[in-house]
Amino acid sequence: MHQYVSACGVLRSHARRAAHIRGVFWRAYSARPAARDDVERPKVTIRTIQKLYAEGKPLAMMTAYDYPTAVACERAGVDMVLVGDSLAMVALGHEDTSQVTMDEMIHHSRAVARGTRSAFLVTDLPFGAYHADEAAAVNNAIRMVKEGRAEAVKLEAGRRAAAKFDAI
Repeated sequence: MHQYVSACGVLRSHARRAAHIRGVFWRAYSARPAARDDVERPKVTIRTIQKLYAEGKPLAMMTAYDYPTAVACERAGVDMVLVGDSLAMVALGHEDTSQVTMDEMIHHSRAVARGTRSAFLVTDLPFGAYHADEAAAVNNAIRMVKEGRAEAVKLEAGRRAAAKFDAI
């Protein structure tokens, strides 16, 4: 049986070394964040947001594009997490937000949804996903909720888009 000396000077067998590495160092060198805490806070809902707003209490909202950032937001007690279309430039290297696709937004929204339990998840609908007509706007909003696990969608448009907002 092979032996080695650990960093603290303890002689260990190969099997114990492997267990030691997995137990002590595995988390430190893992690309995935540690598991979420077992203590859960209540789920933030539309009613929670309305109540806090009516009481004049501040809401914390952060932008996240991936699972590790979502976990950090969750641990920090953020009320709302936004998956913004700015991920086009920040995470995907595009020149502007108009280049991000619906599928890319869904992909990132799902990753963020996996990292949050209590925060309210809002995801941008990308440029072009709601501009054509009301039916396309509704269908893409449904996709974002169903596939992207968003709890709300955000659209950026003027008064001409009011009918699309109402349809959604």
